Amino acid sequence: MLLAMLAFTLSGCFESRLNTEGLCNSNPSLECEQLNINDGKCRVQRTDLIWHRYDMLKKPDDLKLITEYEMLADYQRCLTLAAQIRALKTTAQSQNRFNALQYSYNEQKRLTTVMQEIDDPYIYYFLWTHGDDHAKRKFLQLEPTGQLNTPTLQYYLATYYSNRDPEHTLAILNKALDLTGKDKVDNRIIQSLASIHQTAGNIEMAYMWAIVGRSFKLPVSDDRTLAVYYSFNEQKKAFLDQKAAEIVTHLQKGTYNTALLPSQSYLQSL
Repeated sequence: MLLAMLAFTLSGCFESRLNTEGLCNSNPSLECEQLNINDGKCRVQRTDLIWHRYDMLKKPDDLKLITEYEMLADYQRCLTLAAQIRALKTTAQSQNRFNALQYSYNEQKRLTTVMQEIDDPYIYYFLWTHGDDHAKRKFLQLEPTGQLNTPTLQYYLATYYSNRDPEHTLAILNKALDLTGKDKVDNRIIQSLASIHQTAGNIEMAYMWAIVGRSFKLPVSDDRTLAVYYSFNEQKKAFLDQKAAEIVTHLQKGTYNTALLPSQSYLQSL
């Protein structure tokens, strides 16, 4: 059985290899020859990149440019690591890998130039996080227009304000949850809500969002540790646990709204 499984695995890898070679031969625009196609190293990253490019040819999508950029980065990391771990056998092999690495950097520059001509908030954010201040300004200018009204884009917007305006950041993150559909919660939003409240000294809200996060598999301390860190009386703890459970239910159903949140004055009165 083991030998049969091994043979199947090897034949599957070989078949995939032949398919990729055939794809490259039939589609010169994929520029497979620039990726050192015959090198045994970094085959997975290279193959994924080639097939992604083919998918782009069949179904063009501006956002796939971001994926291609990131795949090139994965390929670069693999090539760099391969050079560090094992001395190259021949000068030709070394040169081929260097050429492939240089090509990948040039391709990232090309993709950046292409993306700079595209009007899309997801691409603005990507360029912004890669040092493009003009893209950052274009992204932020969209805040009052409604064009950032998705959970992900609201989260991106919150990253800008997190160290500048905590109250506005909380409003943005809550809006992100308002926009979240059934079973589509982005855990980064919940984690950010807990963190910002903790930093601001709103320990009740920080605890509540931590308990919410536990239901979405975020790493949260056990009850004993939380009890030491958050020394609430029994009434307050029971209320916060119940409120967290209520919020979880609404998030799972896609019916969350900020009216569910307790006021700070009420929490202080407990």
